[in-house]
Amino acid sequence: MKNGLRYMLIALTATVMASCVGNKKLAYLQEKDKRGDERFFSDAKVQTPQSVYKLQAGDVIYIRMEKFRVGEELFSISSFEQATMRLQVQHPYLLGHRIDEGGNISMPLIGTVKAEGLTLDELRSELNIRAEKEYPGSVVEAFQMDGTVSIVGEVIRAGRYPIFKERNTILDVIADAGDLKDYADRSNVKVVREENGEQSVFHIDLNSAEALSNPAFLLQNNDILVVVPLKRRKFVTANVQWLVSSVTALVAVSSLVLSITR
Repeated sequence: MKNGLRYMLIALTATVMASCVGNKKLAYLQEKDKRGDERFFSDAKVQTPQSVYKLQAGDVIYIRMEKFRVGEELFSISSFEQATMRLQVQHPYLLGHRIDEGGNISMPLIGTVKAEGLTLDELRSELNIRAEKEYPGSVVEAFQMDGTVSIVGEVIRAGRYPIFKERNTILDVIADAGDLKDYADRSNVKVVREENGEQSVFHIDLNSAEALSNPAFLLQNNDILVVVPLKRRKFVTANVQWLVSSVTALVAVSSLVLSITR
């Protein structure tokens, strides 16, 4: 009986140990010691990639044109007014300019503008050139309204999240999703991206500071983040607390039986 109790205690200890995940697998953007593979905390300078997202057919762009005349306030020369800006965010397809299948945007005041294949900066430049011809001294604003990325797998809140900034990092979206779970494999986060009709998969090690230089660290519209679990998880029960409680109860019963049969 004593041997049986001893074996059960060993099994309980092994189960608890197996359910643990080391801190090195949970910490983001660690630096590697050049003298070995051990990771440690230090200051790091990493060259971050530049966002090179090219607009695609189906993207919805917010465009506002304004003109300044001497002695007058800045006034709108487009159909977008401040009172409707909140509605634009809620219903971008109703009030935004959608890039059609031909890659063009149709503007009531300056005509058709080619947008597909351009960055937002390039589109702004083209719009300003076109608007300047018709309305000298005008100012054009252009922002993407329907930018979204998806995150699935070992995250607190999987889902599809809007991206309004022009520089959106993986860590921004992970923060929106409530962070990764403890059993998430931070060393192998996948980013699925469609470019020119082809699907590409990028692998990013978020445990390493080198992730900052990965071209997929800056997310683009329609990117999908896939967070896979650690391999160790397949050997751990889905409810460790229930297992520990059960083994504890079994040990208590065994102890009671042992004391009675002495």
